[in-house]
Amino acid sequence: MTYAISLYDALTGINVPKNQALAVVEALERKMTSELATKSDVDQLKTDVKQLRVDVDQLKTDVKQLRVDVDQLKTDVKQLRVDVDQLRVDVRQLADGMKLLENRIVVRLGIAMGVFTTLLFAALQLTLS
Repeated sequence: MTYAISLYDALTGINVPKNQALAVVEALERKMTSELATKSDVDQLKTDVKQLRVDVDQLKTDVKQLRVDVDQLKTDVKQLRVDVDQLRVDVRQLADGMKLLENRIVVRLGIAMGVFTTLLFAALQLTLS
């Protein structure tokens, strides 16, 4: 504010009318307060830029970790595919084994029915004779 008084005194000292000197001082003050940065504005900007750098560094670190995580996920997915393929092979082998077992059971039941039928007819012939 002292610069405004000094400027006003200087203008009135060179015979500028008081109302014009006041208008010049007020216009200059408006310009300075609305368009010029103060030292505290610059200090705040420096602080904000420092914080922004910290945030950007943290973001870089997070992105690096994300890349590591994505690579690990890719590895896990590949392993999962291998495991699923192996499971499919195991299921096919189990299904084939069950089919073979089913065929054996059918053959054995057929043989048992043949033997039972033969014994039944033999028993009927013995009782009828």
